[in-house]
Amino acid sequence: MKVLKGTLTFVLGMILGIILFIIAIVGTVYGVTTRITVGDLQDKTGLTGENAIFDDGSEILDKTLWEIGTTAIGDFGNVANMSLREIAEKYGLNGKLDKLGAIIDGIDFSPIFEVPISEIGSSVHLIVEGITLDDIGTLTGLDFSTYDIPVIKDNLYNSVTKALDEVLSGIDAEI
Repeated sequence: MKVLKGTLTFVLGMILGIILFIIAIVGTVYGVTTRITVGDLQDKTGLTGENAIFDDGSEILDKTLWEIGTTAIGDFGNVANMSLREIAEKYGLNGKLDKLGAIIDGIDFSPIFEVPISEIGSSVHLIVEGITLDDIGTLTGLDFSTYDIPVIKDNLYNSVTKALDEVLSGIDAEI
């Protein structure tokens, strides 16, 4: 009987210890995440100025990590209906989004930022419509203006789709 009582005490002690350990960890995480703001964290890590993750003056800098986490969980349930711009504004990432939009010279990715995430794949034409023959020439190192082809010179600053239509209709007219 003494062995059973000792074993039972040991097992209950282990269970109680595990429960108290879990409560201590959860309490610590909750305490830290409800007291530290994003701005504090960004300042303490030295991510300021050019290296800052979040935009200066953004509302997100005054929110606690707990508030950000609960807001993000709610947003990710509806992320398909949100645009990249909405997410960037809500989470203070407009500066990063604008840098992403200018990652390739001459190609404007910003129209895609206004489209709901679920429709981005079917909205790539918004980017293509903004690309001109001159942009393609710049990216490839070709100067189309030096070619003595009037249909290309006339469409150098038109969107690629319009320029191709003009070039192909010019070919049809000559055939």
